[in-house]
Amino acid sequence: MRLFVALALPPEVRREAGRRIAAERSRLPRARWVHADNLHLTLVFLGEVAEARAPALGAALQPAFATHPPLTLELLGAGTFPPPTPRGRPPRVAWVGVRVEGGLEALRALRSDVAAAVANSVDVTLDDRPYTPHLTLARPQAPWRQQDAEAFVAAFREPLGAPFTLTAGHLLHSELGRGPDGGSLYRTLAELPFRGAA
Repeated sequence: MRLFVALALPPEVRREAGRRIAAERSRLPRARWVHADNLHLTLVFLGEVAEARAPALGAALQPAFATHPPLTLELLGAGTFPPPTPRGRPPRVAWVGVRVEGGLEALRALRSDVAAAVANSVDVTLDDRPYTPHLTLARPQAPWRQQDAEAFVAAFREPLGAPFTLTAGHLLHSELGRGPDGGSLYRTLAELPFRGAA
């Protein structure tokens, strides 16, 4: 099973994201846009895990979330990986940023505890790059020029909806090609409440 741990977005934020995506997708070069129903904030991507390990993994993740209070987030700002530069490599990912009430350290601490719980539960190699919280909106298929990346950043400069508070994370199973618009289908295997939210 292809698994990851993530924070889901409330419906009103997904609707606003879908509205903004619809307005921009025809203005920019070809890209695979994430369907608004699939937008989420990934904490840890595990990749392929044996199905028999999923229940134990869900149980191991419960205390990692239960030690952290609910998070209030806002989707704010935008960018690309890599960033747009003259004569630089074209962007591979277009994203919106995340602001955390009280500072990003709360989200990074949660992510660290989740990664530790995963590492202690299943034999997977986790990405060891510094964690940069973001929501992927598009993966350019035709090369985006610098002005295309700048147009994307300008279009998503304003917040994507109002701030929202999350009371749980999720262990998700991703089935490639079975979801909306040919994207992934996500199925929740375990809901992971924050402290005081059970």
